[in-house]
Amino acid sequence: MKTSMQFWCGIGAALIVGIAIVMFRGSSSMAQPQGEDVAVTLGRCISTKVVTLKVENQRGEPRIVSSKAKFDRPVQGYWVAVVGSDIQFQGTTEKYINRQMFSVDPFAKLIDGTELEVSGKLGIKDGSGDWDDTYEGTITVAVTAVLSSR
Repeated sequence: MKTSMQFWCGIGAALIVGIAIVMFRGSSSMAQPQGEDVAVTLGRCISTKVVTLKVENQRGEPRIVSSKAKFDRPVQGYWVAVVGSDIQFQGTTEKYINRQMFSVDPFAKLIDGTELEVSGKLGIKDGSGDWDDTYEGTITVAVTAVLSSR
């Protein structure tokens, strides 16, 4: 092989090795985890409580009902999600349903820093269109909170 060809092959090989070293070497500015994983720390600060809002022996338009979710540490933030609902006329009478409704207030009331009060409404009326029948039911709500680390 000619000397010039060996020279260019050597330059090419050195260039390829240099690029490989730069590409596979970690950057000194890359964030390296220090101590415990962030996801593990955050996971310990998130807690969910399931709350049931219950209506019994109700007649008339829907009224506000509430229940509380108690956490073991101060609440920094929270969100409310409806899990399900069950509404029925009280007793065994079959009736045509004109309207059934339920709602949950997305803004819970923070009571003493560790307890949240969740509220909602629930109602059903028959074919007459009036809220004149007795009904009962529940709304199940999940309250997820981000808690203080201490």
